[in-house]
Amino acid sequence: MRNRAAVILLDGEKVAFIRREKMGSVYYVFPGGGIEEGETPEQAAKREALEELGVNVRVSPLVANVFYEGNQYFFHGEITDGIFGTGKGPEFIHPRVENGTYTPQWVPLYLLNSL
Repeated sequence: MRNRAAVILLDGEKVAFIRREKMGSVYYVFPGGGIEEGETPEQAAKREALEELGVNVRVSPLVANVFYEGNQYFFHGEITDGIFGTGKGPEFIHPRVENGTYTPQWVPLYLLNSL
């Protein structure tokens, strides 16, 4: 089990997600990933936003801590700079077929029930 940190980003009536396609399934996750050794959950959320989305974020206090295959920390974030969709994390630089695809996208809030 690995602890994970994620960021919840809102832009008006849209929320940022990573659209995943893996082994015939399509699902959406908040941008985030594993917390590295020596890293706080807040630092991990910021790093993952930059790696996956191409944006720097300011995170606010913890929104939720959910235990599922480790602790998962969720922070509300605010984009401070960068260009959404330009992430350069390992999953983009060295994609592996078995890991599926990672597509950053803004999803309108009214569509959340249909995802």
